[in-house]
Amino acid sequence: MGDEYRPKLKEWRLCFRSADGYGNRKEVAGAIGSFYADRFIDVCPVGEIGKVILDGKIFGCDGVVDGTQHTTNYLHSIERVRGVPGEEGLFCVTTIANNGNEAKYYLDANDCTPMTLVLLNDAPKDNLKEFPNFYIDQDLWGKGYI
Repeated sequence: MGDEYRPKLKEWRLCFRSADGYGNRKEVAGAIGSFYADRFIDVCPVGEIGKVILDGKIFGCDGVVDGTQHTTNYLHSIERVRGVPGEEGLFCVTTIANNGNEAKYYLDANDCTPMTLVLLNDAPKDNLKEFPNFYIDQDLWGKGYI
């Protein structure tokens, strides 16, 4: 994979802040879950639906040690990257900071954490559990995420 597809987040997970509420999580997770499941959808306009951030290990970012845990700003959109041999599940995520600065990250659809995979599978079926810690990894418990 060339340098144009970096930085890349590995072992990524969706993180929903408690302050944004369960309704936000339901809407955003449903949209992302549908996008994730349907390879014919090219773009998920996350920022138009609600709020979610990504967390994962970052690789290929100038000035950052590969494998460092990294949390993004709120997601603006997720797009499928097409036509890259051997990278059929490559997504490009765009985030926008409060100051308007845009950042792009790449991730492999199949490299999410097990809890994020459960969330992505439950959400489009309108089967989300509404209690703390069900869809987040244990290291994030008690840190303001649902």
